[in-house]
Amino acid sequence: MCWEQDLKLSDVFEKLTIKIYNMKNYERKNFNFKEYDIEDLDTKIKYEVKTDRMTNDTGNIIIEYECNNKPSGINATTADYYIYYILDEANHKYGYYEIPVSKIKKYIKNNKYHQKISGGDGNRMKGYLFKVETFEKYLMKTCA
Repeated sequence: MCWEQDLKLSDVFEKLTIKIYNMKNYERKNFNFKEYDIEDLDTKIKYEVKTDRMTNDTGNIIIEYECNNKPSGINATTADYYIYYILDEANHKYGYYEIPVSKIKKYIKNNKYHQKISGGDGNRMKGYLFKVETFEKYLMKTCA
């Protein structure tokens, strides 16, 4: 999938997040705003929305921390929660996790939960690779 398609997919799931959380008064940031994607202006809760098409095949979740030698992802966010969608495109299903950013950072500090990886175009992205089971208690829903 190309970058433009990824951007469209992100847009779809950001809109879905607004619907799921029944946000009436919110602000969405543009794609290059690193701190967060959506803020519920009534609750002041900030969300970083991620979509992953590979977790069903790999059993892993990737939490980015650097891109192009600059802090990104978990190292740049001011969000309260990661809303992490795992897509099962073959079966037209998805599940989503509501993971407190503070918990992700706690798991990162405890090195037994992850390994560091590089990926993306020319290995420009660096991330933490977690087994999906690490975040199982934050699974909110699986939908068709």
